[in-house]
Amino acid sequence: MSGGYFADPTSPFGAKGVPELAHVGLPWADVSADGTATLGTVNGTGGRLDRATVREQLLYEISDPGAYLTPDVTLDLYGVRLETAGPNRVRVSGARGRPAPEQLKVSVGYAAGYRAEGGISYAGPGCVERARLAGEVVTTRLAALGITPRVDVVGAGTGVDLSDTRLRVAATAPDADTAREVCDEVEALYVNGPAGGGGVRTRVEEVIGIVSTLVDRSAVRPHVDVQETR
Repeated sequence: MSGGYFADPTSPFGAKGVPELAHVGLPWADVSADGTATLGTVNGTGGRLDRATVREQLLYEISDPGAYLTPDVTLDLYGVRLETAGPNRVRVSGARGRPAPEQLKVSVGYAAGYRAEGGISYAGPGCVERARLAGEVVTTRLAALGITPRVDVVGAGTGVDLSDTRLRVAATAPDADTAREVCDEVEALYVNGPAGGGGVRTRVEEVIGIVSTLVDRSAVRPHVDVQETR
């Protein structure tokens, strides 16, 4: 809201510059009893807070602007008005609330397999062509395992006389052993691939997927644990 996740110097929708983005501060809100609020940033901090940044944040991850589910209220945003109230100040009004929903939103993590990633560098004349050939070799060998990897040649711009480039191979797999096969094939390019490959780096990591769903409010028992450390 104060400029983070907003800046884009190449935006086709107009200037989205944010001053002093390296020192952006968090926003605050003064909320009145009637539900209106004035948003602002702390004086002396960087960033930008105006109708554009607030409007973009207001619609972030909103599935239904007329019935946004929160634990306390079903929120209707269609009548919201944003007014400039000074430098880095915006007044928000017009939001309406209906009774709290019978269900609550939850985000559930689940085991979604494994991700493998490997890379190898090629340097000197013809490095781009050798990296692309290496990608074809890995793709063909992994096809025998039923794996279709993503293959990128990083730095292979057109019309540029490159002295080095890097092949990146990535894929997902249902288990760690299969994921390691992807890394093994990248490492095998040292001696079973094009000339001049080096600097292999590989990694395998478990993937935790996220799915959003609804549960009955009666199934949830909220509580707070306060832990203190000395």
